[in-house]
Amino acid sequence: MDENEKFNFRFSVSTVLFLFLIVFSATELVSAAQSESPGASFAYVPNLADGTVSVIDTSTNLVTATVPVGSEPNGVAITHGKVYVTNSQSNNVSVIDTATNNVIAKVNAGRWPDGVAATPDGTKVYVTNQGSNTVCVIDTATNTVTATINVGKCPVGVAVTPDGKNVYVANYDVANASVYNIGTVSVIDTVTNKVTATVNVGYKPWGVVITPDGKKLYVTDSGDSNVLGNNVSVIDTTTNTVTATMNGFNHPNGITVTPDGTKIYVVNSNSNNISVIDTATNTVTATVPVGLEPYGVSVTQDGKKIYVTNQRSNTVSVIDVYKNKVVDSVTVGNLPGGVGQFIGTKNHIPKFQSLISIFASLFIFISQNPLFSGVFATVSGGIMLYIIQKKYLS
Repeated sequence: MDENEKFNFRFSVSTVLFLFLIVFSATELVSAAQSESPGASFAYVPNLADGTVSVIDTSTNLVTATVPVGSEPNGVAITHGKVYVTNSQSNNVSVIDTATNNVIAKVNAGRWPDGVAATPDGTKVYVTNQGSNTVCVIDTATNTVTATINVGKCPVGVAVTPDGKNVYVANYDVANASVYNIGTVSVIDTVTNKVTATVNVGYKPWGVVITPDGKKLYVTDSGDSNVLGNNVSVIDTTTNTVTATMNGFNHPNGITVTPDGTKIYVVNSNSNNISVIDTATNTVTATVPVGLEPYGVSVTQDGKKIYVTNQRSNTVSVIDVYKNKVVDSVTVGNLPGGVGQFIGTKNHIPKFQSLISIFASLFIFISQNPLFSGVFATVSGGIMLYIIQKKYLS
């Protein structure tokens, strides 16, 4: 066999072995990717009395971190690897990096910031300021306030439509004392950052949530200890009119909706339970006892579990959606709150992205290094890939 034939033989064997190595590694990678979740789900529970946020891993219901923020944190919004927490007595918003659980920025807001919600694309965050009667808009790329919008009196809950076009704000107090039994919801156009409509609802509206299809907004009218309020208003987002009012709640505060849009969960703060609403009929189908003085409520992304903060118990009740019963209780900080949807996922970089980069770097290194050739290149490359996969990707 002459030198050319030897070279061609070594080249052919090397190519086959190298291709086999790639296919084998890719197969192992796909198998690993199928067995792992796309991103761990965590509950970020603000503790008003401690000035901290408890981070709960929803797969284990264990507190994995406690993050110091500002004074009396309450509202939470999670978007694109960042958690925005309103600090009502610090008059600012803390920004937490979900990868490190460190505060990476603080943004000055209005007076007594409370509710917070992010746009679906994650570019903007809307913060209600109770003491200023305003909503400020934060650019998440720069963490600076780019606009301030006048709304009703004492705004609390805030939600953004799934298409990102409108923001709904619950104004807890009344501007006109002569109509004390009527509350309002302000509708903001996200393009102009102007209020385009004001919808009359029940007394002291507090929490707001929009169904995943964007067609309905549910508002908790928290009311008082008398007959005023204590109901849930349903708004048609196309016409911005109230289409239904449900009664029989007991100081309803927090509210959330399951990802499939079939169920609404409402906190009854004065009766220590949660009401479950069927969105098809707008009727209460179940009542679930929880801890003392429940406040905030949020649902996991898979729709299987509901988390409820209990202010007087300093706990979070975990409800199984299918059983409508509490299956676990997590101890957190003092006076846990949670205006808004406080459950989200951490940033997740799929393993295959890392492996593609490694393949590219490895191929360039081998092809450009004269010391590596033929079968030796394949074997060396195989060893390197094996070490990388076992040490860094497994």
